[in-house]
Amino acid sequence: MDAAVDTVGFETRAHGRPAAEEAPATVLNSLMTLTRADGALGIPGLYVTDDPGGVGQGARTGTL
Repeated sequence: MDAAVDTVGFETRAHGRPAAEEAPATVLNSLMTLTRADGALGIPGLYVTDDPGGVGQGARTGTL
């Protein structure tokens, strides 16, 4: 694919399970896999907001 846009944001869920846990980078990682090396990614959101229910310490405190 030549270009892709992530409009889901950081509260996305992991693939393959009905009640999957949070997986903040799922969509972004998928886009990087599917988009060709010299393609373009659009990411209008920001992934570093605090999330007290996040999957790890970095996600809870809003750090990368």
